[in-house]
Amino acid sequence: MSANDFNFSLGHIGIWHDKDGEAERTAKLMVDLFGFDSEEIPWGWHLDNNHFEIIKKPGRGTRGHFSILCDDIVAAKKYLEEEKGVVFDEDTCAYTKDGQLWKVFAHDEISGFAWHLAQRGKASNGH
Repeated sequence: MSANDFNFSLGHIGIWHDKDGEAERTAKLMVDLFGFDSEEIPWGWHLDNNHFEIIKKPGRGTRGHFSILCDDIVAAKKYLEEEKGVVFDEDTCAYTKDGQLWKVFAHDEISGFAWHLAQRGKASNGH
């Protein structure tokens, strides 16, 4: 097996902010610069069909987080664990209403960004 077997792709990037108004300024700037569609959500904004999450408060990851989409999250998770030594935080597993895994965060960051696998088509952001 190789990484190509899972059709990995970037799902979204989440950008944290820790000062009042920073997230809104970032969202407005990105809309102004790039013409992205914007949707205000309780914790911030989704931009560009949810490819960016502009978040009002810090969360998982020193600088933010990103998602990696795959076609088969169970098999991809197993591959990354067994072949690449990735450790996942099992307490971050999220499941669909019918009990299928759709998201899980890795334990380690990449360059200050937390990251999670997401099942393509099942992610809460529609990807």
